[in-house]
Amino acid sequence: MAIIRDAVLGKTLLPVPDDLDLNRAALVEPLAVGLHTVNRGMPNASTKAVVFGCGPIGLAAVLWLARRDVAHIVAIDLADERLDYAKRMGAHAVINPSKEDVPIRLSELHGSGDPIKGLPTVGTDVFYDLAAGPGVIDQITTMAKFRSRLVVGAIYFNPVPINFRDLILREMEITTAGPYEQELRDALADVSKIDPETLDTYVTATLPFSEFDKAFELAKKPSSAKVMVTFD
Repeated sequence: MAIIRDAVLGKTLLPVPDDLDLNRAALVEPLAVGLHTVNRGMPNASTKAVVFGCGPIGLAAVLWLARRDVAHIVAIDLADERLDYAKRMGAHAVINPSKEDVPIRLSELHGSGDPIKGLPTVGTDVFYDLAAGPGVIDQITTMAKFRSRLVVGAIYFNPVPINFRDLILREMEITTAGPYEQELRDALADVSKIDPETLDTYVTATLPFSEFDKAFELAKKPSSAKVMVTFD
């Protein structure tokens, strides 16, 4: 039992519909984070998008981009297992940076933008950083085309240097994704409309609370997406 101070139904507490399975309802929070990140990039039907990082939030972003029918979605991750999940959840193409050159492959998939200071750019419209990997933001801003967008939804625990001298010429928009109050409502309303096979792909393991430590360790493995813990 949990006590919520000054609770307001529909604001601080959202009722779960009677016909929504609790195992699906438990996915609403990570799906809402991914949805908010996607919304911050303002994609449309012609958007070419790239998602860096295919953990639970990155995969949620892929899912919502696919449901929005954006023109092309590329997922990037170092784990082939997660790239497979991304393809099954709607990514049109995937890239493993340990095996392929990201800018070259993106140019093949999204075309090239106009060169900036004589340097090549890729035709990607929106970059989503949900990886927080070393060098990711620098790589994105170095290959980004004129007036493309970057949404940072990943959590960086240390400062990240950004070359604003080059960004001025690109007029690149950089924003972040944080609070997701409205998207929590939206995800709750839409989760029952998502293809069950897609959500089954998203959940890679389900363990009882008695095996919480095992579930936590499993969630840290690159072969995992969303790990669920159930209470009898």
